[in-house]
Amino acid sequence: MKNKLYENEPENKRAELIEAGAYCTDKTILKRPYSPGELQIFKDDYCRIMESFSNAEDELAELSMPLKEKMKALKSQAKEFMQKLKSKCEKTEATIYGFDNQEDRTMDYYDIAGEYVSSRRLLPNERQIKLRAANE
Repeated sequence: MKNKLYENEPENKRAELIEAGAYCTDKTILKRPYSPGELQIFKDDYCRIMESFSNAEDELAELSMPLKEKMKALKSQAKEFMQKLKSKCEKTEATIYGFDNQEDRTMDYYDIAGEYVSSRRLLPNERQIKLRAANE
């Protein structure tokens, strides 16, 4: 098998002879290797484009930094309010005061303002009626 058909013919005549003498035609994708000169041009262009891209990224980072910080603060505030909406209450640490209710067998808890907070069942050792000192 020859490497080149009609190699002694001029280029335009060669194309006509190949088209006329072929048994059939098919469509395919051919790979043609780039020449060393073409590859060097591509490398130079690539380096130039990547340098411009890097400069643009640096500029974007510089410009967007204040905006990113503002967005971070807003996101933090939004998260805080979402937690408040989910819990539907504010959590604070406070002292509550328990009063035993022997009739209902519960320990009722109130805050310092006298507002009812919660209750629970009395523990076995709390079910005993305490004797009050007669000196009161």
